[in-house]
Amino acid sequence: MRTLVVGTKLIVETAWVADGEKFGVPVTSALGTKAKRRRILEDRSHAITAINYESFRIEAEFIKGCGFERIVFDESSKLKGLKSKVTKAATEVAWSPGIKEVYLLTGTPCPNCPTEVWTQVNLLNQDIAGPSYYKFAAWFFRPTQDHHHPELLAYGSPFLYHAAFLAQLYRCPH
Repeated sequence: MRTLVVGTKLIVETAWVADGEKFGVPVTSALGTKAKRRRILEDRSHAITAINYESFRIEAEFIKGCGFERIVFDESSKLKGLKSKVTKAATEVAWSPGIKEVYLLTGTPCPNCPTEVWTQVNLLNQDIAGPSYYKFAAWFFRPTQDHHHPELLAYGSPFLYHAAFLAQLYRCPH
């Protein structure tokens, strides 16, 4: 299955390309000029291609036509902003025809605020995340006085984390 890995530039170079070489798994880097990126992205002989978030955002529309079936977002906490261009590009590509599997890798799924998990769960399974961020937040979180760090509602807590875990294991078909 042809795979695109999206991560920070450092992660692409050190964790994916270098470790791939070390373990005998070829990972092709799509870092560089626009022409180089596009040449590598459309070359279907590469089983695993890695690109950084900024280049992914720029090339999102092009990537949809490159025949990838699996996308891995490493350091997926980069996809926390509801209105960020990277998050919008990730959602658009992840839910495009031809993508069969989406994986998120992170050590910090909600680093600043627990509601930031919605964008990541939405990438994996829109049925679990719900139709909108606002419905999701109203269901799972209670506003606090500072309005910046809502508390997870008791009835939502086990379901939310269970749903997020299941969504990471099983990507429902669109």
